[in-house]
Amino acid sequence: MKRCFLLLIVLLVLTAASLSFASNAVPEFSAVYVEKEGESVETGNIYVSDTMTRYDKDNGREILVIRYDKKVMWTIYPKIRCYIEDDYPMSAPVAHLDGPKEGQFGDLTREFIGHEEVDTYRMKKYLVSILLKGDPENKYEYYEWYRDNFPLPVKTAAVYGNSSYEFTKIKLGKPSIELFMQPKGYKKITHDEIKIMELEKKIKSK
Repeated sequence: MKRCFLLLIVLLVLTAASLSFASNAVPEFSAVYVEKEGESVETGNIYVSDTMTRYDKDNGREILVIRYDKKVMWTIYPKIRCYIEDDYPMSAPVAHLDGPKEGQFGDLTREFIGHEEVDTYRMKKYLVSILLKGDPENKYEYYEWYRDNFPLPVKTAAVYGNSSYEFTKIKLGKPSIELFMQPKGYKKITHDEIKIMELEKKIKSK
């Protein structure tokens, strides 16, 4: 599954920030995500429950299930009833129920810059700066928007360029455990096998 650099940065920031504050698990919820990278726009569904995350993209043609508790990730292709299994060593992201924190936290700085309306909600807007590999000459900056009673950034957007990630239609509550289970009746394949299948599909379509 394609994952934009901005989203990866956000997940790493959520995890790193936990080292500075008493943290709680990410809230359980489901939402529609909108990921923009240049002229490309991808939408899909996200489900978060305890130490599990699921992304449904391309109208369910590709599904990504991350089980932080099992240190495993499944990329599922329902149309051909196959899936790929990979190790996933990262820990589950964390959030702070009392909201985002301003200040300097290691290589991360967060600064409150005001309020702004996003999707009819009055949001708190922050500027986040990250020194990649601790190098002052290699800095990445983006904005975060937070709404009340939801500790994760509802929207993130790069300061420079056209890259953003946003949650819409957020529903709080525990999604069904069935959404995060290893697929039954599906064939387990490798990355090389899926590449061959994709190549054969392109050849047949010509």
